[in-house]
Amino acid sequence: MTNDFPRARTTGLRIEEVDDELLVFDLEQNRAHSLNAGAAAVWRLCDGQRTIEDINLAAAEKLGVDPDMAMIRQALHHLERAGLLDAQESAPERRQLLRKLGWAALVPFVASIAMPSAAYAQSPGPPGPTGPTGPDGDTGPTGSNGNTGPTGPQGNTGSTGDTGPIGPTGGTGATGATGPTGPTGPTGPLGPVG
Repeated sequence: MTNDFPRARTTGLRIEEVDDELLVFDLEQNRAHSLNAGAAAVWRLCDGQRTIEDINLAAAEKLGVDPDMAMIRQALHHLERAGLLDAQESAPERRQLLRKLGWAALVPFVASIAMPSAAYAQSPGPPGPTGPTGPDGDTGPTGSNGNTGPTGPQGNTGSTGDTGPIGPTGGTGATGATGPTGPTGPTGPLGPVG
């Protein structure tokens, strides 16, 4: 870096803390920057009095990690690129840093987005199209039936009904066959002569 005593920019910014992270609103450029815990710690240590080596040691102690000069330089690079430091590094040093860090340089420390102007932010835009209907939810469980009440007592036996009418007389049976004539009995004695 061309400046061994980096200084955080303090003018034209609005800062909000969210846990260990910072949201920095650049009111001059209409941009918002989200600094993760590492970038926030480095940015807070850039007071123009500390060297990069001092920032490396202080940030490591604050974050509870081992000092890592490459990561500090990467954080400073992202802070400068976002316009949050007063000093800018030269293009050759930036290219040398990217070659040295390789893929790690692709991991952002600072995420930035453009903010709309105040007038634009207050004007409503046209409504968007209605989104598709979502899928039906699962059918809920069937409710339980109420308990069946106890069986009632058995009722009294009813009275005996009236006697029904007498049925018709049955037909006469067939006459049986006449049996054989028996033998003639003996002649009885003669009576007295009158």
